[in-house]
Amino acid sequence: MDLKSNLKEPLLQPQNNVNITHEQQKKTQMLQPQKTILVKLTLITVFLSGIQNFIYALIENQDVAVACLSFTGFLFVVLVIRIYELILKPEVNVRVIANQFFGRMSSSALLLHNLFRSATFFLLIWLLLIVADYCIKSGLNIGVTLAILSLATIFSTIHGRIFYNEKLTLRKLIGIIMIILGICGISLYKENLQQQQGASSLQLISDEDQLYYKIMAIIYTVVCALLYYIRGVQAKNLGIKGYSAFDFSLDSGLISGIVCMFFSLYYFAIDHPFYTLKNILLSFALSVLIMVNSLTGLTAMVKGPMGLTQGIIQSNVAFTTVLGALFLGQIPSYIQIAALALIISGVITTLKN
Repeated sequence: MDLKSNLKEPLLQPQNNVNITHEQQKKTQMLQPQKTILVKLTLITVFLSGIQNFIYALIENQDVAVACLSFTGFLFVVLVIRIYELILKPEVNVRVIANQFFGRMSSSALLLHNLFRSATFFLLIWLLLIVADYCIKSGLNIGVTLAILSLATIFSTIHGRIFYNEKLTLRKLIGIIMIILGICGISLYKENLQQQQGASSLQLISDEDQLYYKIMAIIYTVVCALLYYIRGVQAKNLGIKGYSAFDFSLDSGLISGIVCMFFSLYYFAIDHPFYTLKNILLSFALSVLIMVNSLTGLTAMVKGPMGLTQGIIQSNVAFTTVLGALFLGQIPSYIQIAALALIISGVITTLKN
C-alpha cells in the first residue's frame, strides 16, 4: 500500500467537459461499503498520539495561553509541506505561492469549514480545561470523563454504518468495546490516586457546589464527545466531495496557527509566567505531532471506516502508559496491565477481517 498516495489526493476542480455518468459512478464508488481499515496510517496515528499524550503530560501549567504556543508546530508543518510542493512545481511566482497556501480557501464554503474546525479546536481546549478543573473541585474521577469521550467513537460508528454503508461485523464491534473498556480501566485507576491527593481541598467546597461541578463536568464532556464526532463527520463529508483530508488538515492548521500566533504575541508582550523555554520547546514538539496525527488520522478516517478507525486510534492511551513506565518510572498496576492487554486484544480483534 502506497502511504503517500493514501495521504494526498488532489482537490477536485469543476470541469466543463466532465462526463456526468463518470461523476455519478465516482460518487457511487465512494459511498460503497468501506471494509478495509488503513492499517499503516491508523497504527502510525496510534503511536504518534501516544507520544503526543506523553509530551502533553510534561508541559507545566497547562492553560489556554500555553495551548496557543501550538502555533509553532502548526505553521512549521504547513510551511515545510507547502514549500516542498512548490519546489516540485515547474514555475513558481507570487500567484502560485498564494494559491498553494490559500487557494483552496478561496471558496467561501471551504473557508467556513476551516474556520469551524479551527474554532472547535480552541473550544475543545477550553472545555477540557474546565472539565479537568471541575473534576478536581467535585472529586469526580477524571477517568470517568475520558470514558465519556469514547461516545465519539460510538456516534461515529453508528453514523458510518447508516450514512456511509461502512461494514460493521460483530467481531469488530466486540473489538471496539474491548478497547473502550480497556481505556476506562487504565484511566479510572490512573486518576484515582490523584483524586485522593486532592481530597483535602474538597472540604472547602460545599456538597451542593460539588454536585454542580460534577454535573457540569459530565455535560461539558458529552459536548466534547459530540464535537469530536462532528469534526470527524465534517472531514468525511468533505473528503467524499473531493476536499482531501490532507489539504483540509493543512488549511485548518494554517488558520489555527495564525490565530494562535497573534494570541501568543500578546502573552509574550505581557510576559506570561508560563511562557518558559521548556514549555515553548515541548509545545513545538507537541503541535508538530498534532499536525502529523491530523494528516494521518483524518486520512485514515476519511478513506476507511470512520468509527472503527477512530476506536483504534483511541487505543493510544496504552502506548502512553508504556512510555510513562519506561521513561518516568510510572509502573502500571495489575489492573492497568490487564487493561493494556484488553486494549491490545481489542485492536487485534478489530483489525481482523
